[in-house]
Amino acid sequence: MDMERIKKEVLEAVSERQLQSFKSQFIKETGFPVAKEELRSFQYAKEVLEILGVETKLSFHDSFVSLPIHARLSLQGEEFQCSTHAMSTSTGEIGLNGKLRYVKRLDENTAASKEIVLTEGTVSPGAVRMAEKAGAKAVIFIESETVRKALSVDGAEDNANSAPHYFSSIPVLLMNENEGDKLKNSWSQAAGEPCCWLMTEVETGWREVPTLTAEIRNPVSADFIQASSTIDSAENAGTNAILLEMARVLSSQNLFFDKSIRLLFLSKHYQVSWEEQQSECLLHLHLDDRHHEGFELRKGSLPAAARALIQAERNSRKSGITHLKADCQQHLALILEACTDQLPFAQETDEEGFKEAK
Repeated sequence: MDMERIKKEVLEAVSERQLQSFKSQFIKETGFPVAKEELRSFQYAKEVLEILGVETKLSFHDSFVSLPIHARLSLQGEEFQCSTHAMSTSTGEIGLNGKLRYVKRLDENTAASKEIVLTEGTVSPGAVRMAEKAGAKAVIFIESETVRKALSVDGAEDNANSAPHYFSSIPVLLMNENEGDKLKNSWSQAAGEPCCWLMTEVETGWREVPTLTAEIRNPVSADFIQASSTIDSAENAGTNAILLEMARVLSSQNLFFDKSIRLLFLSKHYQVSWEEQQSECLLHLHLDDRHHEGFELRKGSLPAAARALIQAERNSRKSGITHLKADCQQHLALILEACTDQLPFAQETDEEGFKEAK
């Protein structure tokens, strides 16, 4: 059996058109990840996988979750678009009134004030704590990037044991640069000390979150190779599409692999450690557009044919464009190498993952 030829044929079967189709559907299905919207994305992936003939299991587990639901903000009767933040405080429908104060950057020397603080930068536990220390009634962040209202305060997940460390005792709001500039202009042009009103709603507690597992099973061996992605927002639609395309390509090739291949779609609130439970997992690839990608992989390099095919695909694309097809091929090449190699092999962990491999 010519494994190099088989691997090359598998990689060539990856379709850019199909990847973009999957990605577009995930963008359509993935809204603010609360209950129905998040579950709808999992159900879409499950339906596609079942059409492909891949074995699937949609399961649920309890997770400690903080979800920003709704926020409003007005200055002297003028409303501004904003959102609240996970792990912050709800004001109730009555809301909160206070004088608005602009501080470009919060630091340890920020003067104490019982006001609503408007500042610039990304939300972080340190910045929120500095606002609390200064006695702020609430804090509003103007973010230079797209507002990510579904993240917890430091971008880390909300583990119940560490949650108190991330809880904010004051309301936290976010807005993009355009809205922030409008608010600053209105504040600077207002006579006297303008009064601001805001309202936030955050739901924090235990709730069921979904996990979707798909498997191309080897009935003989318990060992498996795993790839995972997080169904979170439109930003992760590409990596979710890659998992579906890998399932499509692998399930259509009628190949017998030495090991099973498992694809895992995770909620952003996923807290169960698969590493602790799955000793048979020999390689794990985690794909994530928003954070670093990581993998556990045996020592060695990609096959020459796979490297050449991936590099040719990358060179054919314009700079600045997401290399969705080439990324899918690279992940597939790693999986194929692990699935067709002989055991045992040593594992090593590379936290930087594919960013170095690319």
